[in-house]
Amino acid sequence: MEVEQTAAAPKQGRYQGKPDTQPWANEPVAHERARWTKGDRGSWETQIKTRQLAQHEYMRIYQ
Repeated sequence: MEVEQTAAAPKQGRYQGKPDTQPWANEPVAHERARWTKGDRGSWETQIKTRQLAQHEYMRIYQ
């Protein structure tokens, strides 16, 4: 006996995933060199800028 397969349609107008949080509201990762204070946007932005400079080839070559 074969049963007809139908997919349930998602509810329209409602987001099904989890809500986004602010990235600076999270704890820094323990095994990386991330240093920012949880909840402090300024220290998080400084950390991101420092990380970007470390990934720039010209900055790494001439240090």
